[in-house]
Amino acid sequence: MNKFYFLIVFAFVRLVASAQTLNIPDANFKAKLVQASTVNVIALDLSALAIKIDTNDDGEIQQSEVLGVRTLFLDSSNISSFEGIQYFSNLSDLRCSNNLMTELNLCGTAVAVLFCIDNPNLTSIILKNNVISETIWIEPPFPPFWVWNLPSLQYVCTDVAKMAEAQMYFTTATTNTITFSSDCNISDCSSLLNSPNNVPGFTVSVYPNPANTKLNITLPQSINLKSISIYNTLGQLVQVDTNPTETIDVSGLKTGSYFIKIISDEGTASSKFIKQ
Repeated sequence: MNKFYFLIVFAFVRLVASAQTLNIPDANFKAKLVQASTVNVIALDLSALAIKIDTNDDGEIQQSEVLGVRTLFLDSSNISSFEGIQYFSNLSDLRCSNNLMTELNLCGTAVAVLFCIDNPNLTSIILKNNVISETIWIEPPFPPFWVWNLPSLQYVCTDVAKMAEAQMYFTTATTNTITFSSDCNISDCSSLLNSPNNVPGFTVSVYPNPANTKLNITLPQSINLKSISIYNTLGQLVQVDTNPTETIDVSGLKTGSYFIKIISDEGTASSKFIKQ
């Protein structure tokens, strides 16, 4: 009886552990994530810090191990598939130049800055993730998309709010005619695309909506605001607050639709509102 009970408990523990392990099919992608020296976080001052993702040294990547990852350096890694990157919900900066993939789907991530150069097989890029890309370094102004020498690129899907910016940079990536769309038609990512927030356990709401002079933000008590940015439907930054509170003065905005990007100590979330 005791032996039978032990086997049940053991099987349950294995099942739970397996459920937490992420599926990373590409061996080179997985190996890059497991190797601590190849994964980095970069602060805005460009200082690089090596971090360890596989913290329990089991040769696997668990969901809990990727939530703190903001930047990934995956250049020149012979990666043919980035399947699994969607689990990196707080990932905001991706470097994936000189690889072998045919598609790059960033739905589910918070990627706003993309270095994607010298990828000869890449035919499609999904940038639609409800996170508005922006110039993150003020002086000098650096673009959010570093893309060129993508000779096979044919399709780019992105959020409406950053469509103009994507078109500006990606048209120089190839001599092909690129089809730009905001309707990615990704069945396995629809729930993420429909959510205003891609960070598990982190929900945000804004009210009143439409707003006249004040816009209120509702966050869990455990989350601390770091900055709030507001963009118009062209993806242009129209208001920023680096010392925010949960009440924003929007009286200076023109009547229309806007996107609000909220950065906290738990990640990034975005939502929409209308200014009356």
